[in-house]
Amino acid sequence: MTTIEDVLPYCGMPKKVRCVVCGSPYNIQGHHVLRRSQGGGPMDVVPVCRVHHDWVHANPLKAMELGLLERRGNE
Repeated sequence: MTTIEDVLPYCGMPKKVRCVVCGSPYNIQGHHVLRRSQGGGPMDVVPVCRVHHDWVHANPLKAMELGLLERRGNE
């Protein structure tokens, strides 16, 4: 799993980041809005807390409506 520390040097995020959904500074992870398997890279990462990261992947249609997940092709 990609952590936010892995991508900070590449995407220009500040070192003190908060979840883009709830604003929490705790348990922050890097979430690929566009999955790596679909061509996503470091610039497609947003910070989310673990709770919301799990939620995004459990609720992909709602996450797409909120702009937290993009899909290309048939994946």
